[in-house]
Amino acid sequence: MPNRPLIFIADDAQEAIAAIRTELEPAYRVHSTLHLSEAIDTLRDVRIHGKNLTDRYAVAIIDLEFVVVGKVHSDAGIRILEEAIKDPFLEPIIFTGHGNEELAERASKLGMFRYIKKFERNTETSMATVREAVDFAVAHRQNIIELKQCIDDFHHKMVLLSQSGDINKMQFKHLTEMHKHGVRVFDGMLRARGRRPTE
Repeated sequence: MPNRPLIFIADDAQEAIAAIRTELEPAYRVHSTLHLSEAIDTLRDVRIHGKNLTDRYAVAIIDLEFVVVGKVHSDAGIRILEEAIKDPFLEPIIFTGHGNEELAERASKLGMFRYIKKFERNTETSMATVREAVDFAVAHRQNIIELKQCIDDFHHKMVLLSQSGDINKMQFKHLTEMHKHGVRVFDGMLRARGRRPTE
């Protein structure tokens, strides 16, 4: 089943990754890392080089706190989130065992899908949230693909009409403005990333 949605996990605890994998596989394809820098690099590389949407992450599950060279970085997850939100097709979820209201608020403003306490990780509620995020990401992708196709089709038909001489300059100008508006709506959807308010 190569078209199963792809999920990325960034957590510095191997047992946490194993527990999440157990819940997610085989329904989803899962990639993971224990390292902060690798998480950021991976998300960046997939965003830039992932030409096919099925090869890009639908959801990123991000731990808020990482230990790097023996030092605890309580906002490491925020750094990963800042990279994750650059991908308009990705829904990030923060999983943490160290509740921090200030960081939670920052993550919410950046555009996370949901904030889940670590002790809930193995519950049906947390997995339901992951499934909800995947469904939301897949639907948003489909909406963007369909809108882009409509815009391209409109432009193609507009050019054909112009070449055929069936419309005058004023009509062509009007159609051009309609096309530009469609492009602006498309760009807005990418910037908005389909994000709904975090509950």
